[in-house]
Amino acid sequence: MTPTEGIALLDTIRRRRQWRGTLVLALPALGVALLVGAAAYRWLDGAWGAALPAFVAAWALAVLWAKPYRVSTPGVARHLNALFPSLEESTHLLLKPGDELSLLERMQTGRLLAALRETDVRPATRVPHRPHLLALLGGGLVAAAMLGWPAPPPEDALFAASASLPAPFRNASLPAKPRIRTLAVAIAPPGYTGRPGRTQSTPDITAEAGSRVQWQIRTDVPAERVALVFNDRDVLPLQRTGDAWTAGRTITENGIYQIKLNDERSDYYRLEAVPDAPPVVTVTAPEPYVSIDYGRPLHVPVRVQLRDDYGLQSAWLVATVAKGSGEAVKFREEKIGLGAAFGKFQREAGLVKELQLAAMDMAPGDELYFYVEALDNHAQATRSDMFIAALTDTAQVTLADAMTMGINPVPEYFRSQRQIIIDTEKLLKERPRLTEEAFKARSNATGIDQKVLRLRYGKFLGEEFEDMIGEIAGQEKMVESGHFDGDGHDHADAMQGLEAFVHAHDESEEATFLEPAVKTKLKACLAQMWEAELRLRTYRPREALPYEYKALKLLKEVQQSSRAYVAKTGFEPPPLKPGEKRLTGELDKVGQPRNQREYEPDRSFPAVREAVPVLATLQSGNPLSGADVGRLEKAGVELGAEAIRQPGRYLPALRALRQLIGEAKAKKTGGCTGCVAVVQAAFWSVLPPAPATPQPLTRSGSSLGELYLDEISD
Repeated sequence: MTPTEGIALLDTIRRRRQWRGTLVLALPALGVALLVGAAAYRWLDGAWGAALPAFVAAWALAVLWAKPYRVSTPGVARHLNALFPSLEESTHLLLKPGDELSLLERMQTGRLLAALRETDVRPATRVPHRPHLLALLGGGLVAAAMLGWPAPPPEDALFAASASLPAPFRNASLPAKPRIRTLAVAIAPPGYTGRPGRTQSTPDITAEAGSRVQWQIRTDVPAERVALVFNDRDVLPLQRTGDAWTAGRTITENGIYQIKLNDERSDYYRLEAVPDAPPVVTVTAPEPYVSIDYGRPLHVPVRVQLRDDYGLQSAWLVATVAKGSGEAVKFREEKIGLGAAFGKFQREAGLVKELQLAAMDMAPGDELYFYVEALDNHAQATRSDMFIAALTDTAQVTLADAMTMGINPVPEYFRSQRQIIIDTEKLLKERPRLTEEAFKARSNATGIDQKVLRLRYGKFLGEEFEDMIGEIAGQEKMVESGHFDGDGHDHADAMQGLEAFVHAHDESEEATFLEPAVKTKLKACLAQMWEAELRLRTYRPREALPYEYKALKLLKEVQQSSRAYVAKTGFEPPPLKPGEKRLTGELDKVGQPRNQREYEPDRSFPAVREAVPVLATLQSGNPLSGADVGRLEKAGVELGAEAIRQPGRYLPALRALRQLIGEAKAKKTGGCTGCVAVVQAAFWSVLPPAPATPQPLTRSGSSLGELYLDEISD
């Protein structure tokens, strides 16, 4: 074995210890996940999904705490020295450069390599796993105990006392009456959810909308009849099957129910139906409005994110093409598939679709309106907002330009900017078939056309000629007749102080009829033409093409922005004469303004309003009269109606109110210490807020504020 092979062996051992140390930390993380999943299944209606994020979080925390990725090669060398005495504590010599080793160290390195060749180093790659395995075993046992421990039934007199129930649930006062010995509620979610069925022993039910719920009740004493009462009106009789009573019902809406044994009813229990939410469609690209200029690629990329709580079924794109304008506009709608095959109960998907506008027979001036629609497993559809993609029609010329502009912006016949773009693109397309001389000649000719067009449009900015054209190099520029630059005179002094009183017609900045904004755009257009001309004259037509398109776009913006508006003439009232009419009117018939409004008091929940003082009586410890009990019973009817709509919010208060009414009828007090507060909070939550009443104006606390209020009130 060579030193290089020895170093490679150390590196291999290091990598194996790193990933084995990372994997062994998954054992305690799995134990934590079992605990969290069992707790969620027990107390959160079978929500086993909490185990997966708990496992990932616990594993990540364990890796960050133990840091198995920090195993280094020197550490591996020390581990080998401690594990194998035959290496003679010299494994670290492999890590030293060969030129730094002494003669004795070289001799020892040779002995080390020979020992490594004969040593089985596989035990060095192992990591301790027994403590982690014990953590997994402990978590599994605790989770099994949590799942196997019988769930206590609610505190209800209809549940029988048994060895499996705690003492508070035993009822020995009525031994001859039938009591519930076991309760099993089987929930079969609908097929669109993809969730398995589950069974629970608690009467409070939270199930997916459309679930089939099956009740199975066994009593300690044979009962004559057993039924379920839904929302205090619908009665579902249970059928006897052997020693059990069974019945089923499809849950489609929220509500409350009671178990009825013979003529005795239980407490109210929650029946909550979780509706299926429609799919969520999010279009991340393109923007709500996209304008595609002439010459740009005719395609629009569409990126969509879909999400549903149970599963996606299909998705498509609805596109509408609008062609023409005015009354001649025509619409064509088509449905385009997004090419996605969703998996069974797939909840999220990201789709990409490229809309080819040329394949949809779109021309300049046409517009495309489209939206994305998705369908879930429950046949619920959702559509996105409308998106618009428009092809710019650069050939459109409005007649209003010629009517509103002070001059005709269209010069005499010459090659237009669009024609220059067409010639440039044609030249680039035919370049492989042209000779070098022919290519340069055509590029130069196109550049000359661009120059002519630039000079023609430059006339609108007062550019009658080009500077430096025909000027002899070195010739001094004449300032005026008889003077020239460098003649010893200061010509600028003669014009100082006259700028505010003269109008220089011979300057290109002033010799124009255009608005400043239009002139700015036209200047930018001429700059783009100059850049395009420069590249055409230097035989670079491909680089000139973007500047040509920019010049064309600016020209069209100049045409559209050249508008003239005439202000409307309005009514001009005669001037007022305050010196003659002010404070001369009669105030005999002028009365003080008075606004009067009648407020109708809110009459909702009258029984609850009457029951609020009864709760105050209970809080003070005084016994209730028969009329007070009747008020509480009427308030319970109104509270029950609200509990049907929101069982998770008002059902505990309804149970507490029922217990208070039972204690009041039995002439008992103090049996439920917290019931009054629960019912009182529910009553105030049901009642609408009181309307704001007029309040007197509060005076300021400072003397300065008091003085200010006195002054303005006088």
